[in-house]
Amino acid sequence: GIGKTSLFREIYRTLSDRGAYVISGKFEQFERVTPYSAIVRALQELVDNILTENEAEISLWKRKLMAVLGHNGQIIIDILPRLELIIGLQPPVEEVSSVEAQNRFNQVFENFIRIFCQSSHPLVIFLDDLQWADGASLKLIELMMTDKEIKYLFLTCAYRDDEIAPVHPLNRTVAILKKSIKMKEIYLNSLDIEDITQLISDTIHTGGDYVRELSKMIKKNTEGNPFFIKQYL
Repeated sequence: GIGKTSLFREIYRTLSDRGAYVISGKFEQFERVTPYSAIVRALQELVDNILTENEAEISLWKRKLMAVLGHNGQIIIDILPRLELIIGLQPPVEEVSSVEAQNRFNQVFENFIRIFCQSSHPLVIFLDDLQWADGASLKLIELMMTDKEIKYLFLTCAYRDDEIAPVHPLNRTVAILKKSIKMKEIYLNSLDIEDITQLISDTIHTGGDYVRELSKMIKKNTEGNPFFIKQYL
C-alpha cells in the first residue's frame, strides 16, 4: 500500500502516448512453482494487443516473428498459447537434453523479445511483487537485460524490500544487473505530515489548524501509508 503500482500507473499514459508498448505482469505468492508467471502475463497482453490489429498488421507481425523464430515457434507457443493465432500451427521441436532445452529456450525468447523493442515502438515492461518471483524468472530477466542486442527496452520492477532476506535470490540478480546496465532504484517512503496536510487541503479545499490537527491524527493511525490513509479517510 505504499504506492509502487500507483507510481507506475502515473507514467503509463505518458509512455503509451509516445508509441511504446506498455505491458505488465504480477508475481503471486502461491504461484512461485510456476516459472515465468508474471512475464507470461505481461507478454500475453502484447500478443492480445497484436490480435486487435487488422489482418494486414497481423500478417506483418507473422512475417516478422517467423523470421526470427524459424522452426522454434512452438517453444514460445508453449508459454503463450494465443501466439498460435498469429503465427499458425508450428512443427514440434526436436527433443534435446534439459540443459540444451533451457539454452534453446533462452535464445528463442531473447529473439522473440527483440522483435518488439524498436525505436518506433519501445517495449516497457512492469513486473510487480518481484519478491515472489521464481528463480527461472529472475534468470530470464538477467538474460534479457544484459543482452546487448536488445535495445529500446525499459523494465520496471516493484518489490517489498521488507520481505527480501539477505539470502533472497533477487539480491544476486540486482547485483549482477547493477554491474551490467544503467539501473535506478527508487525507494518509496511513508507520507509525512506535510504530504498528508497537502493531500487533505486539496481534497476538502481548506487549510489552517483544523487540517493540521487532522493530519497529525491520520499520521498516527496510519503511519503515513497511502493506502491506509485512503481507507481511513
